[in-house]
Amino acid sequence: MQKFIGIGSLLAAVCLGAVAAEPLPIDGTFLKVRDAKSQTWSVDTDKKLEPIGHTELFKIKDPASTGNAIRLRSTKLAPTHFVTNDYYPVGEYDACRLQAKVFGYGTVGIGVYVYDQDRNYLGSVTKSAKFADDSGVVFDVMLSLRKYPKAAFIRVLLIADRESQGNFEAVAATLDQVEAAAGQAK
Repeated sequence: MQKFIGIGSLLAAVCLGAVAAEPLPIDGTFLKVRDAKSQTWSVDTDKKLEPIGHTELFKIKDPASTGNAIRLRSTKLAPTHFVTNDYYPVGEYDACRLQAKVFGYGTVGIGVYVYDQDRNYLGSVTKSAKFADDSGVVFDVMLSLRKYPKAAFIRVLLIADRESQGNFEAVAATLDQVEAAAGQAK
């Protein structure tokens, strides 16, 4: 059974005042591979995420699909985070639209790490869903970055929470410019 997360994404984009969009080159089909590992994504090895879970690239079985998928399997003690290696520049009032097809169990999610101009970590913005079985979800979410007025860069993030597994495919990210007036509204 496939579910849909973020039904009102287009409406959210309008409400946020999105006026322009810029697709990010994130290799969301995981085609850039060497030694069975992605060359454009990596596991976040921060001490808070230890013990590090398991990641595995695999070929999508659906003949209509092109590319690969990534399986994230976390441990009992820590989530597993898989992030883009590249930092993507954003403006102060930007939002990020993330899309992905996800199958799994437990709690899985997508989001962004947010950094300042010197690439110091400011925080993250994420959206998660719980799975009772190996059902599928299509994530299509608009994440506002206005919470971080010093945001200058983001990295796209895939998450398998504690004791969870997520298979991610067809991941896409788009930056949307948010009007200054919408960003200052209270």
